[in-house]
Amino acid sequence: MRLLLASLILASLLLVSAAEAATDVTIEVYLKSPVVTGVEYSKLFKITNLDHITNQTDNISVSANYNITAINGSVIKTGKFTVFVNSYTTANTGNWTPVLAGNYTLCGLITNTTAENTNSTNDFICSNVEVIDSNSISCDLSLDVNASDWLYDDHDTIEYNLAVNDLNCSNLTHPYLINYKIVDFFGEYLRSPYNSTYDIKCADARTHQKKADEICGTEAYWIEAKILNTNCNDTNTANNEDKFLIIVRGKNPESSSCSQTSSTLGSGSTTTVTTDTTANFEINILEFPQVVATGQTFISKVEIKNKFSTTKTFEVYSYIFDGQKLLTEGSWSGNKQVLPINAGQSFVTFLPNTVREDAELGIYSFRARVAVGDAKLDDTKEIEIVKGNFTNETKIAEITSFYTKAKELYAGRQVNLYSRIENKLNSEQNFTLELVNVSAQAEQNSAGPRSVTASEKEITLGPKAAKTFDFQVTLPDENVKYILKLLQNQTIIDEESLDLNVTSAETPVNPKFNYPEITGDLVFSSRNRNTDTAVALFVAVLLTLVLALLKTKSR
Repeated sequence: MRLLLASLILASLLLVSAAEAATDVTIEVYLKSPVVTGVEYSKLFKITNLDHITNQTDNISVSANYNITAINGSVIKTGKFTVFVNSYTTANTGNWTPVLAGNYTLCGLITNTTAENTNSTNDFICSNVEVIDSNSISCDLSLDVNASDWLYDDHDTIEYNLAVNDLNCSNLTHPYLINYKIVDFFGEYLRSPYNSTYDIKCADARTHQKKADEICGTEAYWIEAKILNTNCNDTNTANNEDKFLIIVRGKNPESSSCSQTSSTLGSGSTTTVTTDTTANFEINILEFPQVVATGQTFISKVEIKNKFSTTKTFEVYSYIFDGQKLLTEGSWSGNKQVLPINAGQSFVTFLPNTVREDAELGIYSFRARVAVGDAKLDDTKEIEIVKGNFTNETKIAEITSFYTKAKELYAGRQVNLYSRIENKLNSEQNFTLELVNVSAQAEQNSAGPRSVTASEKEITLGPKAAKTFDFQVTLPDENVKYILKLLQNQTIIDEESLDLNVTSAETPVNPKFNYPEITGDLVFSSRNRNTDTAVALFVAVLLTLVLALLKTKSR
């Protein structure tokens, strides 16, 4: 009897202790009014772990749904996001590009967490947001470009500053888009052109760095910058661009280390030529992700052209680098492929690379190299390394919704599944949509789920564009889960699922029943909603049982 009493009391104490140690995750509106029309905002909310301990890694996955409504109550946008949180995060917590000026309401709801979230009172938030027309903001943006020095040696780090001042400041914060590059007098790039978006109120200054390449002789370069979009009514566009002249000293052109020559192609592509043999072959990076994360494995698509009159064997490999520092795992040629290519033919291959976990964040060079004998040829593109989980925090594209409008779901019926895909990059991108169905009944079998590829679509999305696509499916005679995968270069970018409860074809559906539309966006999870109540009830039952046993024993 004493052992039973001790066990019951210990169980109740452990349950209370677990409840006290639970995590409280909150959501707040991070977007500050006013916002400007025509600008994409990707930090709508702030997700905070109130129980985070400094220097502790929690890495809690938090999912949330959100919507934006106009003053008349019409829904402007719905969406969802998943982020990983230690202390707090604001990055990639939804996105919105306002079109019309006016007053709107932004609401968010936490739907799921991987840690126990006991307090549901702070899982929902709404806030009013004012949108103003960018043309109503009077401004005069002036750009000044300068560097810490004007003379550098090769391999030196060039530090330069881009300062923007609003000479007609209205004290309204708005973004601006700036393009900057480092180019020589012949149009060849030391720093290929790059666009960045920053916020300005009355002034903004940004410092950038670029390591000078190893060169022979001495080269003069212009550091050039231009404001492409002021997002305000700029009264004077003549001062929206500027440049600064620098000199880079290289090695003696007569030295043995300068026996190789190099030339640079436009649009950020660099070709290194070691011998005249390179006129007989060519390499081009056809597809690659512009943004990758530490620890992420990605795949690039590369084309090699054999212009020789005979079959040749080529070696091809790729890597991310910064000067002499390798930022991908393995050796410089760790993913090398050996490809025999017939005379006059082209061959397309896919090269996998994994970004080093300890790689420093920043913008670097991604290079694909092909070699035949001693001759080598490169194609080099600019790539950005970011921190965090790539799939959830830095997606280059996203499935923003996956749903069906069908209300009567019975076996044998043909229904359409809809998905809205959003390209988050400032350039046109090609993707593949793959639809897979998994039988709910087969999932319960020991043999595991039965997967069937229903369809594939090759799609193209313009810069920052979103579009809805549909698949037509015939419902099976059992409950079914549909999985939609978004891929680029054979790499899964995003994935969503949709569970459908299918009735028998012989069972008539009551037309008077009000079936809700099935949607992956708007179904809010009830997970972790009543933890405190459940704990209190369970503890009360345990204590009542303890008291009853004590009373029985006293008799």
